[in-house]
Amino acid sequence: KKLEALGLLSILHGDGIYVRDYREAGNLELLKSLFLTPGPRLFALLDGLLEIRTTIVPPMAGHAARNRNEEELGELENAVNNDTLSLQEKDLLIHRIIARSSGNMAFIFILNYFNDIFRRFGHLYFEDNENRELTIRFHRDILTAIREKNSLLAEKIMKEVLITTWKNIMKHLQGET
Repeated sequence: KKLEALGLLSILHGDGIYVRDYREAGNLELLKSLFLTPGPRLFALLDGLLEIRTTIVPPMAGHAARNRNEEELGELENAVNNDTLSLQEKDLLIHRIIARSSGNMAFIFILNYFNDIFRRFGHLYFEDNENRELTIRFHRDILTAIREKNSLLAEKIMKEVLITTWKNIMKHLQGET
C-alpha cells in the first residue's frame, strides 16, 4: 500500500501488481520519502527542491501583500517581533503566516510540504551567523513590504532571500563533501 501511494506500484485487482517507473509515476510523497533516506542523491534532491522553492514562494509573498487583512498583518508583526522562538522556528512561522495571508490554499499546502523537509535541513543555514543576520533583515523587510501592500517588493525580497539561502546551503554542503 505504501509503495502504491508513492506511485511505485500499480495494483490492479484480479490482474496483478506492476512496478512503475518512478520518473513517470513518482509524486511529492516519494520525494519526501527520498529526503528521509540517506544516499548519494540527497544533495541533488535538496538542490532541486531549493531551486523550485525560489519559483513558487515569491509569488506567495506577492499575493500575501495584496490580500492580507489587518489580523494577518498583526500576526506577522507579532511573529517578526517574537524573541522566544528559535530563529528557524520563527522563520517557519513567518512563512506560514505569509502563506495563509496569500488567500491561496495551494500555497499553504506547498509551504507545509517544504517546511516538513526544511525542518530537517534548516541547521545547514541557521548555524551560520551571516545567514542568521540575513534572516533577521529579511523578516523586517518582508514585514514592511506586506504592511505597505507592495506585492512587487514582497516578491523581490522573497526571491532574493531564497536564492541566497539556496546558494549558502549548497555551498555549505559542498564544503562537507
